[in-house]
Amino acid sequence: MRMIRITIPSTIHQRQSVMSTDAILTRDRLSAGRMQLERWLGSTDDANDVIQTVGEKLVRSGTQPGRAYLFAMFRSAAVDAVRAETTRREYQVQYAEQADTVDYQTPERRLAGTQALEALQSAVAKLSSVNQEIFVRAYVDDQPRAEIAEALGLRLSTVEKRLAKAKRHCFTQIQAHLDRS
Repeated sequence: MRMIRITIPSTIHQRQSVMSTDAILTRDRLSAGRMQLERWLGSTDDANDVIQTVGEKLVRSGTQPGRAYLFAMFRSAAVDAVRAETTRREYQVQYAEQADTVDYQTPERRLAGTQALEALQSAVAKLSSVNQEIFVRAYVDDQPRAEIAEALGLRLSTVEKRLAKAKRHCFTQIQAHLDRS
């Protein structure tokens, strides 16, 4: 029996290849499964995605399923894929209908957005210089908390506490502004 290589993503930027020492997906089971999945799903790409998903589960669990169990896994994963695609399409239709009926660029919305932004700027200006720096680095520059702590010479827990305090302060200031409006 020939074995097949299964690739499992370990991070977004890195992929590692994993080959089980035992035959998890043999060539004959894989080709039979791919043909059945292509019939069920109507697409080679979707079939390959389901095979990848099942292969990842098998490698993680370390089990060697029999043919019937393997095909039951394929069928279950195919049903999940079809349901996910159906749900995605339904959301797209709903979103498209809402986007057609809602005018997001009304003068009232622009004014409210401008006022909320001014309230946020005012709230940030009232923060201490260190808390301002932490807030801007975290939410404007999208810098990781650990990098902020290292750059400012603070402990990570201190950065997180100050960021939470600054966030609460800004929220209450904006909420007060909205209540006045």
